[in-house]
Amino acid sequence: MKKYILLYALALFLVGCGGPSEKQMLQQYVDYTQFNHDMPALYEASKHKKLDGYEQSETLYIADMSHEIRFLMDFDQFSQYINESAGFFAPVYLMQIRTEFGDFKQGDVKKMTNTITFVKKESGWTLFQPN
Repeated sequence: MKKYILLYALALFLVGCGGPSEKQMLQQYVDYTQFNHDMPALYEASKHKKLDGYEQSETLYIADMSHEIRFLMDFDQFSQYINESAGFFAPVYLMQIRTEFGDFKQGDVKKMTNTITFVKKESGWTLFQPN
């Protein structure tokens, strides 16, 4: 009986060790890849998955993640909306979008990959987003 209790305690300890669970990583990654909700949706993201990962330290986990995006409008439509609503910062924002995604048309699908850092906090593992 003591052997089983010891094995159970060891299993619980090992579950707490290491990086975040794949389920945790995927949920946080899905949230991370969603487009800014203050604007019309430029794309929808799907097919999220973890490609690889490693524990850099006790509090840092690095994961290679991927997903696909399908554009819901083309660059010209999005550009028109941004020019009307973003004012002075529109050209900078549009340049950032063009650099990140290139030229795209409505319905185009693009595979995206990211290296994501997860940080261990008291409440658990959290996707790190620099300010």
